[in-house]
Amino acid sequence: MGGGRGMRMMQRLNLSADQQARLQPLFEEQQAQRQQFRSQMEAILTPEQRAQMQSGGGGRRGGGMGGFRQLNLSEDQKARMQALRESMRPQMRASRQKMQSQMQSVLTPEQMQQLNEMRQQRGGGRGGRAGRGDRRGNGGSPNGSGPNGNPPNGPDMDDE
Repeated sequence: MGGGRGMRMMQRLNLSADQQARLQPLFEEQQAQRQQFRSQMEAILTPEQRAQMQSGGGGRRGGGMGGFRQLNLSEDQKARMQALRESMRPQMRASRQKMQSQMQSVLTPEQMQQLNEMRQQRGGGRGGRAGRGDRRGNGGSPNGSGPNGNPPNGPDMDDE
């Protein structure tokens, strides 16, 4: 298993070996995409800023994306980060939608209900934005789904 989020989710949902085998490639794909995105963002930082992120001085969990705000980015770095986010957004959205679709086809209705409850308990997604919509104020719902009805950040658990 690709570790982190997917493994904890599988344990909490008590997935069968068959379910795990069917979902594992998707978890690994998402993990690789997150790592690629993180690496590209870190490449924009100075060595000092990267050290601050890795030491936990840059934000939550020793390096969450929200931590970039505390790194005193230059205007050029901010623009490059924004451009990278915008370029990755369609790929990440497609990945989340693919994961959601696959999860619905693999999990039992009871497991889907348990997954939705787990999401609600942790605030509906990364950063706890349930019911507040996305950063641009677009929609959102009290059940933690994003403006298009999908979970705001995919079905995986939010701790790597």
